Amino acid sequence: HRTAAKLISATTGASVPDAIKLVTVGEATAPGMSLTGEMLPARRPHVADALATGRLSVAAGAEITRMLDRVPPRVDPAAVAAMEQGLVGAAPGLTSDELRALLIRAEATLDPDGVEQKERELRDARYLIVREDRTGAILVDGRLDPETHAPIEAAFDDIVGGMLRRPDEDHRRQGVGDCCGHGPLRAFGRTRDGSMTSPPTR
Repeated sequence: HRTAAKLISATTGASVPDAIKLVTVGEATAPGMSLTGEMLPARRPHVADALATGRLSVAAGAEITRMLDRVPPRVDPAAVAAMEQGLVGAAPGLTSDELRALLIRAEATLDPDGVEQKERELRDARYLIVREDRTGAILVDGRLDPETHAPIEAAFDDIVGGMLRRPDEDHRRQGVGDCCGHGPLRAFGRTRDGSMTSPPTR
């Protein structure tokens, strides 16, 4: 993918991410050929048809294709094909965020066991460290699963919104203190055994 994408990017001037989407869609929608020379249908025929008729963008086709390609072989191919058809019909008119949310639900429907395993892995790998360096700058480093990200993002939004509404220096310092764990939001990290812990502020 990377070599083909770089070639497309260099030839057309498209960005590498856009070129990767073209490669992903091209591989999934091009007809194949058997060892005996027999023509085989495209791996994602519904995506191919929607692209050919202009009903689906390359970006949306690539997102749908990538999700379907992640579905393990144990899932019934007929269910995957039906989901592909449904996604192709629902995708036009959706924003990228709306399509991403739709694909998350679709993947969970096709492979609930796989999604639960992925969620466990994301929870186990999460960490968030907020610290102050020697210059007084606040450094933030982390890896969050979606469930943990939501309340933290909301807390940051509230803090930053309050800082913008209260321009005096004392309130700005209080906002930074909240972010560093002196207020309602506490930082946590991972110890060597993988458990979550609140690190020191310095």
